Amino acid sequence: AMTVLDHLRPDNFARANTSHTKVECSCVGLRPGQAYTTAQLLAAVLMVSGNDAANMLADMLGGQRVAVAAMNRKAVLVGARSTKASSPSGLDGPGWESITTPHDLAVIMRAALRYPLIAQIMRSPTAPFPGKTLHNQNELLTRYPGDLGGKTGYTNLARKTYVGAAERGGRRLVVVQMYGTGDLYGQAIRLLDYGFSQP
Repeated sequence: AMTVLDHLRPDNFARANTSHTKVECSCVGLRPGQAYTTAQLLAAVLMVSGNDAANMLADMLGGQRVAVAAMNRKAVLVGARSTKASSPSGLDGPGWESITTPHDLAVIMRAALRYPLIAQIMRSPTAPFPGKTLHNQNELLTRYPGDLGGKTGYTNLARKTYVGAAERGGRRLVVVQMYGTGDLYGQAIRLLDYGFSQP
């Protein structure tokens, strides 16, 4: 999302094609021929893990190789030096794996929240999208007072993942969970409560 906003305006648009939809889903359901704006596609990526939207944004940046290279440069710039993206959506494939660490996800989240549009999308419960309304998958928006946003994830190698941020009493904390099982949201709440209880 940061890489996209470094290169595209929120109102830039393009038309989806069938190549964008040929991806392992979680998908938002892009319709070939339909025009989508950068902001709409970012909402699809951040709110519902739209892998098809990630592919389309990569094409808007000049293609998947160009986009992934830019993502990896951005990771280094924000201090995520152990992160390597292999695809626009973060999905793994035969012979290539996307890698990161809890530290890197925390610094990426901290940097992402400095982008007003990303912060707005991540804390919005819904967003309009052509033909539907998107509903944010981050349950902490309603379950945790002070939640600033978060992003769920799942791949076969990483299992269930979550990164989120919250603010209380002028303090901001980021929680990162990887290779998770069970109720990650409940675990995140306990971790954030623990963090905020510390001096």
